[in-house]
Amino acid sequence: MVRIQNVTSFLLTVENGVPLGEVFSVPFFLIAINDTSKSVKFPLTLCLFADDYGISLRSSNPARAHRPLQGVLSIITLWSNNKGFRFFSRKTYMVIFKKRSPIPCLEPMFLQDFQIPLRNSA
Repeated sequence: MVRIQNVTSFLLTVENGVPLGEVFSVPFFLIAINDTSKSVKFPLTLCLFADDYGISLRSSNPARAHRPLQGVLSIITLWSNNKGFRFFSRKTYMVIFKKRSPIPCLEPMFLQDFQIPLRNSA
């Protein structure tokens, strides 16, 4: 419930996910997604910052990196479907950091029902 001056919003029960804009939203979100961190195993690494979730893999061959990355994305998709979470497709993207150009053509990667776009920078 939110109150601004004399106006109070109505009470809304959150059945899935976490309430947006609340003081405890980020800690609740991190607790809610804690299970997914167990699926990110070596050689993959996980980076969490507030509500941003990053998975990375260091590889000399980006094409070879596809299998472990897509594998963990598939596990996270199953988890999110069971828990009722949705990932925001416009905030989800893939970046390849490479010393030399050009970036090779890669198989597409998917999370839930959308293809993850490739960007030039984070």
